[in-house]
Amino acid sequence: QGRVVGFSGRIYRPNQEGAKYMNSPESEIFIKGQTLYNYHNALRAVREAGFVYINEGFMDVIAMHRAQHDNCIALMGTALTNGHVRMLKRMTKKIVLCLDGDAAGQNAAMKSCDFLVKNGFEVRIILLPDGHDPDEIFKSDGKDGLDRLLRDELTPFDFLMLFESGRLDLRNYDDRSKLFDRGVEVISQMTDDKQIDD
Repeated sequence: QGRVVGFSGRIYRPNQEGAKYMNSPESEIFIKGQTLYNYHNALRAVREAGFVYINEGFMDVIAMHRAQHDNCIALMGTALTNGHVRMLKRMTKKIVLCLDGDAAGQNAAMKSCDFLVKNGFEVRIILLPDGHDPDEIFKSDGKDGLDRLLRDELTPFDFLMLFESGRLDLRNYDDRSKLFDRGVEVISQMTDDKQIDD
C-alpha cells in the first residue's frame, strides 16, 4: 500500500567490511518473506511491460528506475517465499531475474528460477558480469550499458547449462556425465514440446 514498514541501508565505501545491506529487524509489520521493495510503485509499469525485473537490493531498483525501467522490485535480503509468489501472481506471469553477477547472485538466481518455474511462472535470467550489480553498471556505463545487458536474456535451461558447467571440469568424463544428467532432469520437467526439442 506504499506505507513505510521498515528501513534499509547499504555500504557505499568500496572496501567496507560487513553485510552489503542492513535492514530493520523483522516485526509484525516488516516480514521479509512478505515484502517486495517498490511493489506498490511498480504495479502499473509491470502490467504495461508484461513482466517484472527482480533485483537483489533496493539500490539496484533505484538504478533501474533512473535508467527508465520502472517495472522493478527487489527482495529484502531473503530467498523467494510462497508469500512473494502470491504477490507476484497478482502482478504478472513473466519474471526476469536480474541478480548480482557474483557466485552468490548466480546461486540465488538458480534457486529462484527453479522455485518460480515450479510455481508456474515464465522465467528469464540476466547474467551480469561477475561482481557487478545493476547499480554499479549504471554508475560506470550509464543507461546504454545497462540496457545492453538487459537485452541479453537467458532461458532457465541456458542459464542452468552455463551455471553448472562453470562449476565443473568438462574435460573430465564424470563431470560431463553430471552435466548431461542435470540437463536431462530439467528437460523432463518441461511441458513445451518446442522447448524440449530445442
